[in-house]
Amino acid sequence: MPNASDDKAEVSRANEFYYHAMSSLDLALVEKAWAHNDYVTLVGPRHTAPMIGWTDIRAYYAKAVSTIGKISLRPIDPHINVNGDYAWIVAREEIGADSRLKDGSPLSTRPTISTNVFEKIGGKWLMVSHHAQEIHVVI
Repeated sequence: MPNASDDKAEVSRANEFYYHAMSSLDLALVEKAWAHNDYVTLVGPRHTAPMIGWTDIRAYYAKAVSTIGKISLRPIDPHINVNGDYAWIVAREEIGADSRLKDGSPLSTRPTISTNVFEKIGGKWLMVSHHAQEIHVVI
């Protein structure tokens, strides 16, 4: 039976895999990072409503990988918590300054804060929720 530090290491690898999949713009890798269930959720930094269910989320990622020309995305200072078959990671996300759409126009590189939730399904940690919001400085 894995101990808590083993689970944290596995969740960290699952999280890194998600960011690798996004940065590679490989839909097949993105699909491997996610659970394909009706209850998975996605809220991007410019979304006006949550996306719920793998079918809609997959369509969103398919459109994203077809329109983005280059992106480098990585978590900064992730904080990992594991509780049984669920885990969540809160971190800042950094989008590389060289990130562009296929037409050459730049992507917004404003930093975000993210919460990624994973569920252990069939012995594998899979993303069940991703929520990212832009950081706004309030004084």
